[in-house]
Amino acid sequence: MRIKDNSFVDTNILVYYFSDKNSKLEPTKEIIYSDCDLIISIQVVNEFISVCYKKIKLNTSEIAKNLDIIKNRFLIRYIDENTIEKALQLKEVYQYSYYDSLILASALMNNCEVLFSEDFQNTQIIENKLKIVNPYKN
Repeated sequence: MRIKDNSFVDTNILVYYFSDKNSKLEPTKEIIYSDCDLIISIQVVNEFISVCYKKIKLNTSEIAKNLDIIKNRFLIRYIDENTIEKALQLKEVYQYSYYDSLILASALMNNCEVLFSEDFQNTQIIENKLKIVNPYKN
C-alpha cells in the first residue's frame, strides 16, 4: 500500500485501530504508523467519539486517552462553509450521502490525493484528484 503525505483518513480506519478488529489491524497500523502527514477532519473526530460510546462501549476517560493519541498523530482540519458547499456539489455528482460527501470535500479542500476508507468505491477517482483506497481489499 502506498501512503503519501496529506492522505486523508476516514473514521473507520480510526475505529479499527482502537478496537479489537484483529483482521484489519495490520493494514490499519501500516497507515497509522507511516511517517507521512495524515489528515482528518473534525467530522471524523466526532464520528469516532460517537462510535466509541455507542459501539465500542468505551468510557469518557478511555475516549479522552484515544483522542490524545489522535491529536498527536493527525492533522485535524475544520469544516467551513466552503467545505459544506463543496460537499453539496459532490453529493449531486457522485450520489454519496451528504456526510460521505463531506468527507470527500474535506479531503479535496485539504489537497489530499488519497482517501483511506472502506466506505467508498475502492480505486474511484474523485474530481481527477482524489483516489479512494480501501486498505482492506487486496
